[in-house]
Amino acid sequence: MKLVKRKLVQIEEGLRLRKKEFTCYCRPMERIARRAAELEGLQNFEVQIILADNDFIHQLNRDYRQVDAPTDVISFPANDLEKPLAEALQEGLQPEMSEYGDAIFLGEIYISVDRAQEQAEEYGNTLEEELCFLTVHGMLHLMGYDHIEAADEQIMRAKQREILGRVQQKTVKN
Repeated sequence: MKLVKRKLVQIEEGLRLRKKEFTCYCRPMERIARRAAELEGLQNFEVQIILADNDFIHQLNRDYRQVDAPTDVISFPANDLEKPLAEALQEGLQPEMSEYGDAIFLGEIYISVDRAQEQAEEYGNTLEEELCFLTVHGMLHLMGYDHIEAADEQIMRAKQREILGRVQQKTVKN
C-alpha cells in the first residue's frame, strides 16, 4: 500500500491574522507526528493537528471535558481504545479509516499556541520544541496511551522521551 502523505497541521481560523507566525512550525510537527506513528508500527495514517488560541481551546475544554479553563492540548481519538492501537490492531481491531479509505484515521489534536508559548518559557524550551512535545503527547493519546494511572503515566512519558529523543538530539520536558 502506498504511504499517504497529506497535510497534517492546520491553523485554526482564530489565528488567521497570526498564521505566518506559526507556519514555520508545521513541518517539524508533521515530522514528529509521523515518527510517533512509525514507532507504533503505523505507516498509513491520517491525523488532524489544529493550532488554535486559548479562547478556542477553552471553549473545547468546557464543551467536551467540562473544564472551564484553557489547556495546552486536547485530543479526540477516532478509535475507542482500551489499549495501545498497535496491540488492538494485532488483536483484530477494525480501525476508523480516512475519508478515502486508504489510511487509519487516528483523530484530531488541538494545540493552544498561547499555552505552548507560556510553557516553553516556563520549561526553558523553544516554541518549536514545546509544539513538538504537545504533538507527541496528543499522538500518544490518539494511539491509546493515557496518564491517568501512575504506571500508565510512566509508560507514556517513556514513549514521549523515545520519540522526541530520536527526532531531536535533546529531550524536552521530563
